[in-house]
Amino acid sequence: SPSRQAQRTTEWRNSPNAYLKKEIEETGTLNPKKVTKWVPDTALNHSTPIKIDTKHQFAPSNINPKELKNHQKQMKDDRFNEKISAGYQSKILENAGWEDLTQMKVNTISGFRE
Repeated sequence: SPSRQAQRTTEWRNSPNAYLKKEIEETGTLNPKKVTKWVPDTALNHSTPIKIDTKHQFAPSNINPKELKNHQKQMKDDRFNEKISAGYQSKILENAGWEDLTQMKVNTISGFRE
């Protein structure tokens, strides 16, 4: 029957649904920044039940599957053409030769700086 099938697909999840905003300072840096962390509020003794009707309840619906493929293809092309990189790249050693690098290593070990 349709109601039994609906019962099987409907699930209930409990969520604390109440969070506290904590500002934590970084450790191990000269200028520590404040980092925001969201932690569950432990003062609550109950949680909020949430009804989940389908597995894809929070996913966007009525999207074009070709749009996703085109987006993936565009991202792959951007990576291949080096439009997207892993992050910032150091320019310190860009024009340094092998001799310069070995000299820098020797200077670092001996504590001498130019």
